[in-house]
Amino acid sequence: MSKDIYDILSNEKALCIMAEGMLFHKKGMLDEAIESYKKYQLLSPDDQDVYYNLGLVYQQKGMLDNSIEQYLKCLNINPNDESCLSKLANIYFQKNMIDESIEINKKCLQINQKNVTYYNNLGFLFLKKDMYDEALNYFEKSLQIDPKQDKIYYNIGVIYRNKEMLDEAIKYYQICVDLNPKHDSSYYNLGVCFRSKNMLDEAIQNYQKCILVNPQHESCYYNLGNTYIDKNMFEEAIIAYQKCLDINPNKDSCYENMGNAYFYKGMYDKAIESYQKSIQLNKQNDSCYRSLGLAFCSIDNFEQGIQQLKKCLELNPKNQFCHLNLAKVYQLNGQINEAIISYQKQLEITPNDSECLNELENLQKK
Repeated sequence: MSKDIYDILSNEKALCIMAEGMLFHKKGMLDEAIESYKKYQLLSPDDQDVYYNLGLVYQQKGMLDNSIEQYLKCLNINPNDESCLSKLANIYFQKNMIDESIEINKKCLQINQKNVTYYNNLGFLFLKKDMYDEALNYFEKSLQIDPKQDKIYYNIGVIYRNKEMLDEAIKYYQICVDLNPKHDSSYYNLGVCFRSKNMLDEAIQNYQKCILVNPQHESCYYNLGNTYIDKNMFEEAIIAYQKCLDINPNKDSCYENMGNAYFYKGMYDKAIESYQKSIQLNKQNDSCYRSLGLAFCSIDNFEQGIQQLKKCLELNPKNQFCHLNLAKVYQLNGQINEAIISYQKQLEITPNDSECLNELENLQKK
């Protein structure tokens, strides 16, 4: 057999093996595809496609290091393979190798400067690194190519919110929902921004819009409840907190805030019940023990109240108000020496507290 004929037959055999691997790959028979691709590599080690295909298979199997190895071999043959570079960048992101992903996305952009995906990837990667100006630069360039990308306006809103530029954040979140009225996260963040600006009615309106789009948005019900408390709308707050708990019955902070709403309504038994549920879920929350202690004192159960306030101070001896609360309870309960000690401890934390200074002075005169 002549060499030419042998080469032709070998090439045909190799192509058949490659085709077999691609068929296995298409059918989802990944191990078989790997075996075929590896056989083909031995016959055609300079074919970049087989390294790319192997990279894809390993990526589908979650074998990311193997996938990286194959993509790099593909790029050794063709450093400008855009598809391969793009896949590699995504894997680096999956592995939280942010700087490596940035480098590869920049190479992609050099090859194809009109692909908004690379601008968006770079914007998001810099956002993840809290490099807000760099992120803005890439997002804005992306919008110059395609100004109808609602998610990019949302990401810009996130940047401005993180920079505490709330008016700018509101502007971009609003553009996002104008383009996509179903974007629940933008309504939610609009609510957060408006609440931070003490524009409570606007905050409530946007939280309600978020819930209309996504009735399972746990954080939205929670923050809606908090905003109702800001407005002294305690019944509405309790309803919002209950809906949050219907979604996530293990949210201890929601039980705590619901307890606060009951407390402000003077429903101390309900407040105690909510605080106790919160503590069952999180026994390290000193502020909740403090609130529970105050609720017990409000129904004249000073023994339990003192016990819970002491528990708060066991967890956090520098709780800003608990020594003062405990001093007042001791004073009401006729325990003057204990009250004096608690006022003194409070002054170690807040030495210029006029109320505390006056009460201590009055007690020491007796």
